[in-house]
Amino acid sequence: MFEVLKEHEICAWDFDLTLINHSASRVFLEYIKDNPYNQTHMIITMRSHGSEKMIIPYLRDMGYDISIFKKIVNIPDNIWNEEINDSMRNWKGQQCHINNCTILIDDMEGIDLSVMGCEKYEIPYIHPDDLIMNMVV
Repeated sequence: MFEVLKEHEICAWDFDLTLINHSASRVFLEYIKDNPYNQTHMIITMRSHGSEKMIIPYLRDMGYDISIFKKIVNIPDNIWNEEINDSMRNWKGQQCHINNCTILIDDMEGIDLSVMGCEKYEIPYIHPDDLIMNMVV
């Protein structure tokens, strides 16, 4: 289905505007649930200050077992409190690196809260719209 992801053992997914509130969110979640390439999936999110606690209930309400994700990592409140700076821009790429993720699927390229860190840590990045455009059915 998503041939571009086939070579990646551990995929990191953004939550807002990727796994939820994106036109293909259900397609992404079904892919993760079906796990056709026997991959590990995790969520890396900019949710903070308690909003990250809604991820699990939200996924359950959508009918998904949280066990389809190895881990959920959210940005620490103290980093989110800072004005946008390099530590915030690098955070997702750094978390991918720490967790051995080999790709990040995220919508944050426009405000550069993902791309800079991915480049720094040499993590391939793909926007969810690009993932859909490259989908093989």
